[in-house]
Formats: sequence, structure tokens, C-alpha cells
Amino acid sequence: MPTAFDNLSVEAAKKRLPTTPEAVKSAVLFRDGDHWQGGAAWTGPAPASTDKGATEVMTRIQREFVSSNVIAEVIERHANGAVGREPQWSYALRRPLLEEEQPNTQEQALLDEAEAAMTSWWDQRNVLGILQESIATAVVHGRAVLRLFVPPAVVEGGVIQRQPSLADALNLIWLDGLSPEQAGVSRDTATMQACGVYVYTNDAKQEVAEVTFLDGLDTVMRTLEGEAVTGETRLPLMGHLLMIEITCKPLIGLPMQQMQKALNMTLTMLQHNIVISGFVERVMTNAQMPFDEVDDPTNPGKKTRVYRPYDIGPGKTTNLVGLPMREKDGQIERITGYTTPSVQWRDPVPVGTFIDTDAAIYSRMLKECKQLHALLSGDAVASGESRKQALLDFAMSLGPTATALKQLVRWVLEAALALAAHFAGRAQAFDSLRADVTPRLWLGSLSSEERNFLLAAYEKGAISHDLFLSLIEVEDVDAEKARIAAEQEEKQARSARSLGAALAMQQARLDSGAASTGLEQPQ
Repeated sequence: MPTAFDNLSVEAAKKRLPTTPEAVKSAVLFRDGDHWQGGAAWTGPAPASTDKGATEVMTRIQREFVSSNVIAEVIERHANGAVGREPQWSYALRRPLLEEEQPNTQEQALLDEAEAAMTSWWDQRNVLGILQESIATAVVHGRAVLRLFVPPAVVEGGVIQRQPSLADALNLIWLDGLSPEQAGVSRDTATMQACGVYVYTNDAKQEVAEVTFLDGLDTVMRTLEGEAVTGETRLPLMGHLLMIEITCKPLIGLPMQQMQKALNMTLTMLQHNIVISGFVERVMTNAQMPFDEVDDPTNPGKKTRVYRPYDIGPGKTTNLVGLPMREKDGQIERITGYTTPSVQWRDPVPVGTFIDTDAAIYSRMLKECKQLHALLSGDAVASGESRKQALLDFAMSLGPTATALKQLVRWVLEAALALAAHFAGRAQAFDSLRADVTPRLWLGSLSSEERNFLLAAYEKGAISHDLFLSLIEVEDVDAEKARIAAEQEEKQARSARSLGAALAMQQARLDSGAASTGLEQPQ
């Protein structure tokens, strides 16, 4: 059936890709360690571009430029918090199960086969590493794009041979993180149909676009070169595209970049101040430079002065001689005296100014990213309540990123499984399954006090039970919940048995007359 993407060309596909904002481009440069950025990121004093010698001055500033990559630090900490630990995942049935109902034998066999095959593929393809890179990209660009693909070498005559098993079929499939400048998933405004686009240059130096969209129940993968369609494949993928785009709130906005620039300027001035302290600059006034009198080659029989620098340093004695003051009396000029020489130098600015400024900016940057707990954890002055609140702020800031991660992992598990089933000649065999995903957030090493604080937050309803278990580093949340439920059932059963035994004992005493109910009538 007709779709909104039937007449796409490479140029039309490129127009569907979003433009990267300049602020994001600058954030990427900061993350990758380019804090000079051609001088654009320097906020200290600088000459006008039209000034004479401006290039030489900027070159000297760049030579003394010092930076500390706090932007990369906060990106890494946020990404590690969201996906530093491997997400917990499993397959479950799409159909609702009644209370106490378990999957039947056939369903359980599908679940076991899918999980075994996908676990092996997950490890072989380093899916966790790709997820970590994607989340790090998303918190800078605001989005990240991934695709599932089959290398061209395994396609024979435009056809992929049927694979003997699900595991063999998965071995054909690869997961790739794409550059946000080259790929994206957008929706047609008229139909709200989604379309994934990936534009690249092939070995023949030709621009190629891969587009993926839904046509009814089929997932279409179409290859474009210029105006021509050079390839098309239709796949049963349970409504999934072969690309996915996740979105996150960008972590490195203009305020963070402004503070990074201010921090770099502070460190540069600190380094410059140290140079001034160690290599004191002296100014001598009213003093003659040392000189030697030598024959003047241009005036035979005359002498000329050759000036030389002062001989200073350990064990040296330097004699300063003032400049002669001359007075002319007719044709005779005579020296009437000498000026009083002096040496002046300027003391450097105390380093405390720069150290305090550096600490203040760093603290503000961590606070901007909800990561102040990383600073307060080693601060003996900060109160315990401040550290706890900062830790909770960080945990809550990871929530939207964890939601995006959950969406991403579910797509990987379901789309890759459906694609492998098709290659194995078992199309739609696993359509009855869905992926359950639980991100496991990581806040770093927690003290017993911080664990108790998280427990109190859970008991007050501030965080969910699953989030609480994840934050205290429970490896398998579902298994732990099952153990907790089993322990509670066992505890209730023991209480019921104890109560039953106590009632039976009391009844026996009543029957034997050894105890009274308190209701007997007096004789």
C-alpha cells in the first residue's frame, strides 16, 4: 500500500535529518577535549582581531592555556549512573496470565530458547558497551540513533540463506550506534508514520541513504542512490523499525559551557601567576646597563660601548651604577653627578584567589548537573542531610535517562529476535513474547547511612521498590523480589502455625479443666 516515503530520494531523505545546534557542536568539542576551539572558548582578555600582533598574542595565550575537562567528567558520571551496570532483562508472554497461572510447556520452551540465544548474542556483540556509548551520546546531543543490520558479505545474490537455528541467525545480525549528524528517526506530519534515515558515503564515493518504515505489517528497508531505489527488503518485525532514536534532555547546555570556560580561564591565570612567582620580572630604573668598551670598527681610534645583561644568580655580586647627570658649560660637557638606581618588581596575586574561584565554579557545575553528591561525599563541612539530598537529586535525575534506556533495550531484544526468527525460517514464531527490562542505576559506593536514607525514602513513597533495590546494588531485582515474597509467605505460614498450635493447646487445657474460660457460673 502507498506510504508517505515511497518517492524519497537521497536529498529528500537528508532533509529529514535534524540540524545539529551550534551549542551541541561546542559541547561535543568540550567533551572530546578541545577546550580552546580556535580561541572561541577563551573568555579572558584578548586583543582585537585587527590589532597589530593579535595572532602572536593569541598564540602565547594558547601556549599557556590550561583546562580541566569537567564536562567529560559529568557526562561519564551520568552515563555510568544510568547504564554502568548491565540492565536486567528477560522475555515474558504478551498475553495476560491469570493469578497463579504459569506459561504452558510450549510457551516456556519459546521463552527459554529466546533468552538463551539472545544472552549469547548480547555478550558476543558487546551490547552493553554500545548502550553506554549511546547514552553518553544522547546526554550531549539530546538524542542517539542505533540500527540493526546485516553485513553485505553474508548476503548472497540479494538473498540471505535460511539459517539452521535461532543462534545461527543471530550471528548474522549486528548492532551499530550511528552519528546523530548522519541518522535520525522522524514522523511524517500528515500521516504520523515513522521513518528512519541513515545517510553515508559508500566505497565508490557515492552518497547512499538507507530508509526504514512500516508498510502495513511489514518493516521496509530501502536503499537509495540519487533518485533511484537500489534495494528493498520487507521483514516481519512486530512493528519495529530497523532503527531507533532515543531522546534525552541535553546535560551540557549553555550554562555548563559558560562555567567550563570560566574554570579554564581561572586555571590559566593560576598557571600564569605561578610563572610570575617563580620567574620574577624585575624593572630597573635610573641604572646603567653593564658594558664593555671595544674598538669601534666604523671609527678607527675610537671606542664604542657594547652593553651586556646583568650577571645575576647564586654567588653573584651585581653593582648598579646610576646614569650620569651631565651639564654643559660652553663647549665643555662635564658630569655633575649620578642618579640613584633602583630595582622594582610586582608581587604575584595570592593563589588563594584562583583556588577559591576554581572550587566555586566546580561546585556550581556539579550542582547544575545534579551531581553535587560527588563533591559533598568527601566534604567534612557539609551536613549529612545535604549529602543525602544531593544523592537523591542525582538518583532522580537519572530517571528520564533510565526510561530512554529501557525503550532502547526493549527494541534491541524484540527487533533482533524477530529478525533472527525470520532468517531461521520461523517468522513470527516469537511474536507472543515481549521484553521486560529493568535498568539498574548505580550511585557509586554507598555508606550505611546513605542506604538507610534510601530505605526511608522508599518507605515514605519517594522512590519505588524496584528503584530502591536497584540503588542499593541488588544484582537481580526480580529474583530478590521473589525471595522477599517467599520469605513473607513463609513468615505468615509460621505465624499461622504458631497461632494454631497455641489455640489447640489452650483448647486442650479447657477440655481437661486445667484452664478456665472465665464464663463459668458460680455454684
